[in-house]
Amino acid sequence: MRRQCGEVKFSVWLATFILITYIILSPCFFSIDVFGQEGISKDILTVHSSIQISSNIDFTPENGVSGGNGTISNPWIIEKLSITSKQYINNEGGVGQFCIFIYNTTDHFIIQNIYVSNVTATYGIYLYHVSNGVIRYNLIENNYNTGIIAFSSDNIQITNNTIRQHNNCGLCYLYSNNIHASNNTFSSNKVADIGDFYSNNSHIGQNSYEIGISIDGAEPYISDETPDDTTYIWILTILIAVISVSIILFKLRCKRKIA
Repeated sequence: MRRQCGEVKFSVWLATFILITYIILSPCFFSIDVFGQEGISKDILTVHSSIQISSNIDFTPENGVSGGNGTISNPWIIEKLSITSKQYINNEGGVGQFCIFIYNTTDHFIIQNIYVSNVTATYGIYLYHVSNGVIRYNLIENNYNTGIIAFSSDNIQITNNTIRQHNNCGLCYLYSNNIHASNNTFSSNKVADIGDFYSNNSHIGQNSYEIGISIDGAEPYISDETPDDTTYIWILTILIAVISVSIILFKLRCKRKIA
């Protein structure tokens, strides 16, 4: 009798441990404040003002560039910055308030390990008529409209970013070519996680979504998407139900044996 009830207690303990572990590891319950290729905390980044690059000659230290020469083998590097300020732009490239604005460039560049956030900024990162850019390992959150937008741009890779808490899209690209969006984590974006509009030859793969993709006038190649948070919630709900029923049945079994 005691052995059977002891087995019941162990089963209940094991089920509870599995449930708690699942909750901790599930992306819908885990908030990311450490990010980037090296597991950076946003609190240790160098604070920098908003960045405006309007031509290749603007890739300078004053605009956050820490290395490179703009070639494919040695791209400009902008990294390890915290940008929470904004500036108003009104020119051919766009109208609005931006944390990072890059316009009319062809040099190769990488933006990485950067924190971008301003609740009243129209866009976190805005690319207009830009080629040969990589945006990776960044935390982009809580910008008013959209996290990253690429307009009339070409050969842009957007990978391994956390993009969340925007009133429109997390990532949006329009009238662009060869946009590669992969291994990004999206959450709490109100309209869409990715918006692909009137673009060609885009590739979307291995992203984690909460809402999903909005497509108009485009035919992106979509490969091997990971489950969204809804999937995790359903799995969690089923797991809780199974554990609850098991606990009830185990308790009834013990009571009957004791009686």
